[in-house]
Amino acid sequence: MFLLCLAGASASRLYAQGYVAPETSRASHYVKVRATATAPDDAGKQRVTVTLELDKRLQIYANHVENVDFEAARTRMTLKVAGESVPAEFQYPKGVKKMLTGIDTFWIYVGKVTFEATVQRKVGDSAPLEVAVWMSGHLDESICLLPGVVRLTVP
Repeated sequence: MFLLCLAGASASRLYAQGYVAPETSRASHYVKVRATATAPDDAGKQRVTVTLELDKRLQIYANHVENVDFEAARTRMTLKVAGESVPAEFQYPKGVKKMLTGIDTFWIYVGKVTFEATVQRKVGDSAPLEVAVWMSGHLDESICLLPGVVRLTVP
């Protein structure tokens, strides 16, 4: 069943045809996302922590999925200030190794996962950060979910 989830290829064809999937068919529907940030220091550096709490049935592809077939479906994050991208160095945890018969191994996230980033902001800039988390995965190892994104603002 994992092969049907590859990189959202089928989903891309559906989107091109104007199909809008119900929210419950997206991985992001089954995740609680929290984000916090320290105040920027005198040099403009700021620490951001993003925590995902996945539904116990959900598995999402790790950032370092280590399998070319699942690379496009990996979890990734971006940060913006006032709509403009901010350089950030995210520390993505390794995740849990997954092996399936007939498929090479790959890495997933389950349960509670914490990510940290260092952000370089303009000195004196204290505008809210916009966090975006892209993810794709499956429920109960058999229900493929469409990719989803969660966006939130950190004061």
